[in-house]
Parts: sequence; C-alpha cells; structure tokens
Amino acid sequence: MFAWGEGSLQGLRRGQESSSGPVHFLSLSFSVQDLCRGPGLLSFVRASGDTFLIRTARAQDGGAARARQKLVRCEEKIQAVRCSDESLALLSRSGRVFCLDPSVAPLSPRLLRNLSSVAVTQLSCGGQHSVALTSDRQVYVWGGNGSGQLGQGAGGPQVRSPEPLRALSSVPVVQVAAGGTQSFCLSVSGAVFGWGGNQCGQLGLGDTTDRLTPTLVKPLNTWRTIQICCGREHTAVLTKDGAVFTFGSGRFGQLGHNSFRRELHPRLVGELWGAKVTGIACGSYHTLVLTERHRIFSFGRDDRQQLGRGEDSQPSVALPVRLPRCNSRVAAIFAGENCSYATCRQEAPTGCQGPESQHCLEQMIEEWTGRAKSLKQLRADVTRAFSSACCFNQSFLDRRGDQHLRIGPGCPGLDLALAESSFSSLLRLAVTTEVEAAVAQLLPGLPHRPASVEGLRIYLLLMELLHVLQQQSQRTPLGDTLACSLARLSGESLELIVDWWSSLPQHLSRRYVEVWKRHLTTIFFSSLNPYCLEREVTASLQLLQRLSTANDKIHAAKRLPSETFSVDVCQLVLREDLRRWLALRTDQDANTDRPLVLFTFPSLISGRSKRTALDLYIHTMMVYFHDDPTLTELHKKNFFHHFFKQLMSERADMFHFNDSQTLAWFPPSATGEAREKFRLMGLLCGLALYNGCMVALPFPLVLFKKLLNVEPTLDDMMEFSPCVAEGLRCVLEYGDQELETLCQTFEISWAGSLVDLDTENPGKPVTSANKAEFVEAYINHAFTSSVVQVFQEFRRGFFQVYRPELLLMFQPEELQAAVVGTDTCDWEQLRLTTQYDLPYLMKHPVQVQMFWEVFDELSEEQRRDFLWFLTGSRRAPILGMGQIRLFIRERLDSRDEHYPESLTCHSILELPVYSSKEIMRTRLREALVQERGWQM
Repeated sequence: MFAWGEGSLQGLRRGQESSSGPVHFLSLSFSVQDLCRGPGLLSFVRASGDTFLIRTARAQDGGAARARQKLVRCEEKIQAVRCSDESLALLSRSGRVFCLDPSVAPLSPRLLRNLSSVAVTQLSCGGQHSVALTSDRQVYVWGGNGSGQLGQGAGGPQVRSPEPLRALSSVPVVQVAAGGTQSFCLSVSGAVFGWGGNQCGQLGLGDTTDRLTPTLVKPLNTWRTIQICCGREHTAVLTKDGAVFTFGSGRFGQLGHNSFRRELHPRLVGELWGAKVTGIACGSYHTLVLTERHRIFSFGRDDRQQLGRGEDSQPSVALPVRLPRCNSRVAAIFAGENCSYATCRQEAPTGCQGPESQHCLEQMIEEWTGRAKSLKQLRADVTRAFSSACCFNQSFLDRRGDQHLRIGPGCPGLDLALAESSFSSLLRLAVTTEVEAAVAQLLPGLPHRPASVEGLRIYLLLMELLHVLQQQSQRTPLGDTLACSLARLSGESLELIVDWWSSLPQHLSRRYVEVWKRHLTTIFFSSLNPYCLEREVTASLQLLQRLSTANDKIHAAKRLPSETFSVDVCQLVLREDLRRWLALRTDQDANTDRPLVLFTFPSLISGRSKRTALDLYIHTMMVYFHDDPTLTELHKKNFFHHFFKQLMSERADMFHFNDSQTLAWFPPSATGEAREKFRLMGLLCGLALYNGCMVALPFPLVLFKKLLNVEPTLDDMMEFSPCVAEGLRCVLEYGDQELETLCQTFEISWAGSLVDLDTENPGKPVTSANKAEFVEAYINHAFTSSVVQVFQEFRRGFFQVYRPELLLMFQPEELQAAVVGTDTCDWEQLRLTTQYDLPYLMKHPVQVQMFWEVFDELSEEQRRDFLWFLTGSRRAPILGMGQIRLFIRERLDSRDEHYPESLTCHSILELPVYSSKEIMRTRLREALVQERGWQM
C-alpha cells in the first residue's frame, strides 16, 4: 500500500518500507479492502472482514504521536467503513449498518435498527450527516440538516434515525456521496442529483443557493457519469469516457483548473483529457485521480504533503504523484482529510451484492420462470417487485451502445421488445392478479413531477404490460388506473412521455395507440356504464388526444394515418351524449351534464360513429319531400343519383373542371340566378346526407375543409391540379437566381382568366422574399377569394338542413366520406352481406360460387369498376360495404352472349346463367367497361 500526507503512517504495522519523497510504500501483512480517514482517526477493513481503528493525533513537538491499531469487535463481517467528523459507520457484508463513537471505550458498534429490515449496499458520510443506498435502490438519510443536506424539503434540526428520501423513491439510484454539507446521488442512467450546502457552488447548479431537495445537475446529463466524490467544499465527477469534472471551491486548487477560483458549473479538468481516468477520490481540500495506466494524479491543498508530489509543484494543476518503484500496480485510491492512500490489490467483497448486480425485473422473471418455486412464494416475490417504481425504472434498459445513458427527449433508453417477452413469460405463471393488484397500489403514490426523467420510464413499461394483459383478457383494471395516473402528471412530464412515444418505431407507436383504443372500446361496448367511469374514460381520451396531436408533428414517412386514432362508440353513449348536447343548448347551467365523448373529443370518434350520431340526431327532426312523407329509401336514392348525375354533366356547364376533367370546382363568377342554383345544390347535398344517400360529387377535399372552416393548403392544389401545385412547390424551393430566370410575377391564369394577385402593385415580380406570399395568394384566390359568393350560397344551402356546430365534430375527410363515400372498401364485408334471390340460389348454387371466384380474381381497380357498375360510385359508404345491400338474381332470357346488368339505385346485380367460369369471367369484365351494361 502507498501512503502519504499528514499522519498517514500512524499505527500501521508494516514490514518492508520504501519511499520516494513524501510517498511511502508499505508492505503490509494483510490486504486492505476499504479505508477511510477522518479528523483524528483512521479506520480500515481487512479482506477478512475485520475492522480496525487507529486514533491519530499530533505530538506536542508537532510530530506524529504514537498510535495503536484497535480491533472493532462487531457481530458481523464488514465490507466498508466511512468517517464523519465525529463518528464512524460500518457496512456489513450482509447489508446492515453499524455506528460507532470512536472516542468512547470500549469500541461497541450499534446497529441502526431503522435500516435492519433492508440490505444496504452503499454508505457515505459527510461532515455531520450520512447517506445510505439500499438493495432496492432507495436512499436513506440521517444526521445534521443545517444546510438541507438530508434533502427532505426543509433545513433545520438533526434527524437521528435514517429516513427514506421520498423525492427519489422512483429513481433507480446506483451511487450516493456526501461531502461537508452537500449530498449527491447517481442514477442508473447517469443522472446526477445534488442537494444541501452550496455556498461555494459545490452542487454545480450555477449559483450559491442551498437546495433542500434533490436537484438535477443538468450540465452533466450528456456526459454519462459513473462516479461522484465529495470534499468539504468541492465535488468531483467521473464519466464513462474517463473525463473528470470538478466544481465548487477552488481556494486550494482542488478543482485542478490551474486557478484558485470557484466554479459554479461542472468544468472539465483539461490536464486530464485523454488520460482515461478510472477512479477519483476527494479529501477535505484535495483530489486524487487514478488512470487506466495505474498512475495517480493529484491537485489541491498540499500543506501536509497530501498531494505526494514534492515541494515545488503547482497545486492547482493535475500532476503525477511520485510513487516509489515497486512491482505492484495501483488498484484503488483513498483520500482522507489531509492524507492519501493507494492499495495495490483490492479484494472483492463477499456477501452483500453491489448495486450494479442487483436483480431487475427481466432477471427476476427469468429466475421465476426457470426455477421451481412454491406458488405462494412466487406470488409474494411478484407482489414485492411490482410494487416498486424504482424496480420498474431500472429494468429493461437498452444497453446497446449505452442507450440507457442517453435518456432524454426522443430516447427513453428502454428495450421494449425484451419487456414484452418477459411480461408474456411471467403472466403464464398464473400471477396476473398479483401483478395487477401491485401496480394498482403503486400508481397512486407516484410523484406528479419525478425528480428525474428516469422516473417516467415506468409509464412506457406499464403500457407494454397493459398490451400483454389485453392479450389475455379484454378488460383489465390496469388501464383505468394507468390512465388516471398519467392524467395526474405535470404537463412537462406528460409531454416527455408523448415525445418518447413519437420516437418509437412505427409498429410500437401504433401498438400503444391500439392499447388505449382497445381499453376504451371494452368500456363502451361492455356491460359497464361509461358514465360511472367518466374520470377514467376522460383520462384515456385525453392521452389518446395528446398522441394524435403529437402524431401530426411527426415526419410524414413515420406518421400514423389519422384514422389510427379513431374509436368506435356505442349507440348508448352517442344517444346520451347527444341528449346532453341538446340540453346544453337550451340550458347553460354549470350543473348540466356535459357530453362524455361527442363534441368533447370529436377528432377521436370514428367516422362510422359520427355518422351514427348524425342519424340519431335526424330522428329528432322531420324533413321529407313536399306532399309525400312516405317516399321509400329507394325512391330517395334514385332521385339523388339522377339529380347529381345530371348536375355534374357537361351539359349543366356549372363548374370549373381540372385539366384531367376528374374534379370540379366552383366557377369564379356567377349571376344571381346561377348563385341560387348553388344554394339549391348545397341544400340537396345536405338532404342527401340527411337521408343517408351517397352522391356522385367529384369535388376535392378542399370543399369539405371550407365547410368546416379549415384553410386550404398546397396539398389541396396538389389534389385538384398537380401541375400547378408542382410549379408552386418549385417556386418555394427556388432561390433568387432561379426566380429571376423564371420571370414570374403576381399575375396568374386561373379558370381561363388572367388575375393579378396584388392589385396595388401590378406586375410585382416573385422573389425569394415574397415567394411564400405568392403561393399563399395563389391558393387563396383559387379556392376562396374567386368563389366567395358562389361558395357562400352553397354553404348556406347545405346548413339549412343541419346546425353548423353539429357537423363541426367531423374532420374534412370524414364529412367527405359521409357525403360521397370512402376510399376504404372491405370486399369481404360486401360478400358476407350479399343477399340472393331464393329460387336463383336454390337452382344455381354453382353460379354463385363461380361469381365470387371470378370476383376474387379481379384487381383492386376492377373491383372499384364493379362498385361503379353496381352503385354508380367508386366509393364505399362510410358505415361500411354492408350498407350497399347487394342483391343477386338471375337475368331473364339469359344466354352466354349476354352481359350482367345492374340496377344502380337498388344495388341489384342480374347475372345470366353461364355455361362456364371462363365465359362468366369474360362477360363480367367486359360489362365493367363503362360503355356497357349499365341500366338505370
């Protein structure tokens, strides 16, 4: 062992000895496992687990007084020893803590009974206080609290018995450290927390204000800290890359920055850069570091030769300690009050496991599934593990490339695939009830704003657990409890969880959306009354709404389709919500019940459910054709079909069509008589929606955006006129040189007319400074300003049927689907809901089988041709293909040369009886050509 500094040799029984300046090499007859040096005492632990204490003092002549080793008789073997100013603390191999007053004889360690029920893995002592870490990652504190060094939220009186530091209860801590009046801890992901005295900036928080609760040292977040050491007024930190940061008082040069200034923020010790430091130690006012090449550097106070470098060195610069030549390599360093030690061999402690080897959930589950254990003991172990937030937050860490150390926005540092497989394995052991009960008890006690982002990992893991539980059972109470717990989190915390969700691979982000949708669906469609679970339902919907909002901001390539977030709602809830909404319109009393879903979370309700809600609303009204309220559905469908077919024909000459003649838009101008036609058109569109009749209205999505007060965008121009939109996109991308070559002005051609978009500055050129203004003006003219009067008439007619606020629950795509149908076609549903003429079915079952075999061979485009052939529309009803009610019957006087025919208003298909499948295939495909076989 090497020793140097004040009284470093006192009381040590040594054999062969050599020295190099102030540093002595001691050839001891035993191995030192741990060592500490405090005011007037030295204590060390031998590899055997025996502890010895040496009282050190100065003689009257100023030299070293004689001292003797004394065995500390303890009932257990010791693995670590720590000194405060007035006492000695011992940590046994079994994880129990004993305290000792070294000034009182005999040396009788006293067990700290408040900690006797848990295994302590680490212990650290400051000037007047102590900090302990237990095997389940909980931090305990006791002792002096004058500067708030116990972190309990208030400074003041001494705390004699260990108390849990509740502010860190959900943070998986792996190391604790204590200094003069400051305390620190390190989390499993490298987050550093400090609290207590800060008069010299020793907390590294950028000021000199004491902290009464654990506070994150944010500048160290990205450095992957692995060790913290504290002196009286300064702190040193070691990173995984071997860099050393120091902060606090520098009055003796103990920060190593070639100055004697204090540092309020963590600052890299530049002289050590590239040295790959593996260990650090702090004395009262000096610092030691150990490199991977087994060299020791020191800096700081040297009045007792505690730096071990000689008399003429600069104390504020990290320089090597002058070690005597020997065949041993340094393994560990220790810094006492005014002295230093280094051991050449370090024995591995036995008994109590260190924090890095403690079991996390994936290890526990592997053990439970691989080892026979009584069911009673297994359930007790499961309950204990799943009752600990800290256990969750240290589990399933993604250690590939140290991802778990990079936790922050966009990186939860979790291996969720491992979590899924582990939870699935666990739940096969018949412990589902214990898991759900333990988590239900845990969640209400979690902090609203955890001390570290690591405290939020549990929520992602519980979403994964909820996913696995839902595979076992449709209804699990975990969903309700988890939703309410998430709703209680601070906005900042919840925002980070949503950010983590956004960063997940698409299959995982979709999975967690489906988890919450499934949870809500089981409530809406079960025997439960959703209004008795209003708080839980609202919390789930709020979370789903946040995820949907975050999804809108994700890059398009990774973004989930908006319908992914849509939830089906049962008629019971829709009817009650509609009743509440109508009641609110007549009674604004604060006590009036508010809708649970409808009009509260409109963007989350599926288009089908909104259409159903609209139908329920229709039942409260009475609108019918003049003089004939008994017209059948087929009559109405026939009327709307023919009306809109004639309306959109070229002979009507009412609209401006795009270049491909596939989409129509309102004309830029119209007379008073023509505008009245557009009002009637809007009215009939509203009536068609009222009667549940799809209409052939080939207008772009922007029509329905404007009905719902949504501004048009470049995407709308891309749908209507891709050539124009591509040109506008190029304008946005061009720089000054390209725009100058383009010679584009604010004058455009639209609908056959030249229009100046800036009438106050005729001929204004488009430049890089105004190109966005030009594009916006172009789109505004095309879809808004040029058709103001015509569109207002259409809108006025459309909302003569419905209250505008009722339709505002729709998204533009949903309103479009409700009026003209949807692009989503479930062909299997069409097959399952098809009805047949009974005599035809009984007489020709083979013909029916042949038809569906031929249909299955059609391409997607040909199937849509069939839909047009059958119904007059290539789109499906918003409530599903079952609404078509396809009816198949035999065509009279049928022969092989005849084509199938359809009655589009009735969705009837008349099939000839063909002699072979090949002939049926040929005739059906020919019939799908629009010039053939379409009968009204």
